[in-house]
Amino acid sequence: KNIKLLFVDANWKDKETFAAEILKHIEPGDHDIITTRMDNDDAISLDFVEKIHYWHAPKPERWMISFPYGVVLDLNSKQMLPIEYMCNHFPTVIESSRNAKTVISWDHYAIDVKARNMIFGGFY
Repeated sequence: KNIKLLFVDANWKDKETFAAEILKHIEPGDHDIITTRMDNDDAISLDFVEKIHYWHAPKPERWMISFPYGVVLDLNSKQMLPIEYMCNHFPTVIESSRNAKTVISWDHYAIDVKARNMIFGGFY
């Protein structure tokens, strides 16, 4: 009940318009918003959402959770290989609904939330 999947047109290049479309689906009020970037070729652990909720704690600033360890499918060799990628393709940004920008406001490889970054290990 605490997850809302939004399917948006990936052809949007304007991050502000993209973020505004996401924010239209957020309930008004003073609460935290947790957004995670994923697209059609990403996969996550079955307990990904549970782990995000476990590590979530209200903070006055914008901050990020990233799981840097995972696997990648090498299409040439058809092998799953372990990978460590600190700014991977599905970071999660936690922020106040009052000043939300959503995770889509930054390129995944250049997230600069100017706040506390939290990186956790493990294969996901």
